[in-house]
Amino acid sequence: MGKSNVNIGAKVWGISAPIHAPNGDKSMQNYLFIGGGKDGQSLPAPDDAESVQLSQETYIRDSLAVGAFASITFYRYEELKPEEILDLLVKHHGAWAYLQPTLMVKIGAESER
Repeated sequence: MGKSNVNIGAKVWGISAPIHAPNGDKSMQNYLFIGGGKDGQSLPAPDDAESVQLSQETYIRDSLAVGAFASITFYRYEELKPEEILDLLVKHHGAWAYLQPTLMVKIGAESER
């Protein structure tokens, strides 16, 4: 099945995946949007869409892989340059990491229960 361009409209809410498109037949999950007016937001998009139109802005599906073990799929604002995309991805990852709860490990008799 080929990929398609989809307009999911201006009214998009950050609903946890999986959700269904308004017509009820396409499964959607949340993706990070980079650049434009939706920069930094995690919004639902169809799994097979090469691009989406939100609030008069076009976002292109893209991915970044680190070796064979890690990759992220996201939507980038169509007017961004590659170095701008990478810069925003690094900034968003830094903000995400900062907001994660600190892992606390208890050492001693209490942790052995």
